[in-house]
Amino acid sequence: MLDLAKRLAAPVPAAATAGARRVLGHERVPSWTADLPGGGTRRQSSGSTSDADAVYFPSCTGALFGAARGGIGVGPALAALCARAGLRPAVPSGADDLCCGTPWRSKGLPAGLKELRGRVLPRLWAASDGGRLPIVSDATSCTEGLTQLVEESVSLDGRYAQLKVGDAVTFALQEMLPRLPAPRPLESLALHPTCSSTRLGLDAELVQLAQSVARTVVVPTSWGCCGFAGDRGLLHPELTAAATHDEVSQLAGTDPGASRLVQPHVRAGDDPGAVRSTGTWSSSSKNAPDPGTTTHHPLPSRPSARRRCAAEDLHTITRAKDPDESPGLRST
Repeated sequence: MLDLAKRLAAPVPAAATAGARRVLGHERVPSWTADLPGGGTRRQSSGSTSDADAVYFPSCTGALFGAARGGIGVGPALAALCARAGLRPAVPSGADDLCCGTPWRSKGLPAGLKELRGRVLPRLWAASDGGRLPIVSDATSCTEGLTQLVEESVSLDGRYAQLKVGDAVTFALQEMLPRLPAPRPLESLALHPTCSSTRLGLDAELVQLAQSVARTVVVPTSWGCCGFAGDRGLLHPELTAAATHDEVSQLAGTDPGASRLVQPHVRAGDDPGAVRSTGTWSSSSKNAPDPGTTTHHPLPSRPSARRRCAAEDLHTITRAKDPDESPGLRST
């Protein structure tokens, strides 16, 4: 449906969903806006994991939504980076039927969560060779969901305590960067940590990864929960618009308080104003900020016609944009 909507003139799907929401209710029909990407692709298994360096657990989000405008998506970017770094990630069998369990847990559906647990953990156990290989997720909410899934299952099957679940941010920082050439840095990046990255203690690693590919790194003082909460941002976009309004205003420079923006991770000597024309990193591809901005996962790349370097896959990934080309970076 998303692919069909992208092929139509924007007013058509917007009017169709608006009408359906009036008839069926805002809790049943999501809102469609032109800044939504097209549909994603099915998650494909990669066969044997016998010679793999890690198990890659692709998020459902990549199957639901396509890449942001100009990007290739998290999965292809991770694969490209791993290839350059000489690493071999393997996707477990039946990947398109797997989920971290977060939607079932957050919506209070224990029966579905139990069924999912019985499906996911045996496959991860087999794919990781009994816990020998680390399991890497490409969205922090999914990393948190898998971590909880494992922790809840240890009392039922003690062997699952050997499963090592980690986030793509950590994997990129610890395993990819040391194996990649020095990147061509961006001028600036603004970071939006997520609720899950904060609970998992990943925010410092997100900043460290950003500092490896950008001269200036900023965490806005007004960052907080994006309000998207799985599907809430699609059903009630006003929640996310309100939750991210101050942060967007600071980054866009339209908030009078932006000049007092505290920049705890800005590198000395860099121009704080550079953040006004930068992309924004989020450690989860599920964030959808106030319209007029865009967040990108730290891994997908914006292809370059000529010189491609590791930084184009490791940074947010969007180059500083011409304000005339894009008054504000569009939401994914």
